[in-house]
Amino acid sequence: MKNFENADNQTKNILPPELLNSPNEAKLKYFQSLKINHPILSQSFEELWDAVKSYNDGSLILLFGPTGVGKTTIMQLLEKRLLGELKDELLLDREMIPLVKAEIMGASTRKFDWKDYYREILLELCEFSIDNRVDLTKWETPRQPWLPFDNSGQSYKVIANDNRTTESRLRTSVEQALRHRRPKVVLLDEAQHLTALSTGRSLLDQQNVIKSLANRTQTTHALFGSYELMSFRDLNGQLARRTVNIHFRRYVNTSKQDMNDFENIVWNFQQQLPLEESSDLLSLTRYLYEGSFGCVGILKDWLFRALVKLFSGQGQILTKEHLDMTKLDEIKLVKIAQECINGERKLEQEKKEATAKLYALLGYSQVKNDGIEIIKSKKGNNKNNFVGVRKPFRDEVGVRASS
Repeated sequence: MKNFENADNQTKNILPPELLNSPNEAKLKYFQSLKINHPILSQSFEELWDAVKSYNDGSLILLFGPTGVGKTTIMQLLEKRLLGELKDELLLDREMIPLVKAEIMGASTRKFDWKDYYREILLELCEFSIDNRVDLTKWETPRQPWLPFDNSGQSYKVIANDNRTTESRLRTSVEQALRHRRPKVVLLDEAQHLTALSTGRSLLDQQNVIKSLANRTQTTHALFGSYELMSFRDLNGQLARRTVNIHFRRYVNTSKQDMNDFENIVWNFQQQLPLEESSDLLSLTRYLYEGSFGCVGILKDWLFRALVKLFSGQGQILTKEHLDMTKLDEIKLVKIAQECINGERKLEQEKKEATAKLYALLGYSQVKNDGIEIIKSKKGNNKNNFVGVRKPFRDEVGVRASS
């Protein structure tokens, strides 16, 4: 448990000296841009960083977790570290773009619009005139007898006059732009929208497009999304081999360590409130957990709304009344809680089932207690376990004497 004594004095040292005398708009902007580091965020970020740096170019990374857990923050941290590491290289290579960020838009129909996706990637790569691109190699006409010859003796070729931008042309442009700009990673936010399809075969097709694009350009693609993104994992062996799965989880109240860490997060937020008089958030830790379900992003948004309410009314201290007025309603909290618990249970159940299947395929049996005890199957221990061959035993010799 952390020692939270002398918090008022520490707050004065943490906040910028000029902030308390600034307008309320500046205070809100400061708090909105605030990043609180915490154990789960650090662990997930290091897993992401290792995947970007250590795996082969062209790999896929899936980072999933509950809404409001901090996926946007982890993307910003990755961008900051990449820019720091590539600073010297970027000074020498002005055409290089260190990373590409795009948001997968939800489709209005059951079919994902790849043309919109390619357009957004091209814009992020600073490629313009997107809808006027023509692939010259595909649209040259073969030489005709009536075509004149140029000075080198080669015949002129006519470029087909077709300004319609097809999906294949946009994809070709994306591939060329990625090879030219050489980003270290393409970050795709809200990637669960790729899974909004009706059939498993369509899911495999969707992932194959991303995998093929990553492989052909040798550019790692990282997909960020909610627990719905889990259905995008390991759809076949080839994709499983080249995909890294990262679970960015929430803090759970069944773990004493998690609750200690969450209390520390509340204390850090309390220290960063841009107020002259310190507010006592620490005594409201359980209440704040219940209203955020252990998701730090939800907690921060809640505190921001409470600050807005405070600045628009009377008083100098953030109180529980301000938090009550800006807390998510029970219907929304129940929906968030259900998505969290269902996602966590599904992940745990799939892991258990996969372990059981793996041992079965290896010819092992398992005994489930608190853990898994591996016992080699009897069938695997029999050296001569073949049809028509009896088990070895000693035959009787001679005639038994009558009694």
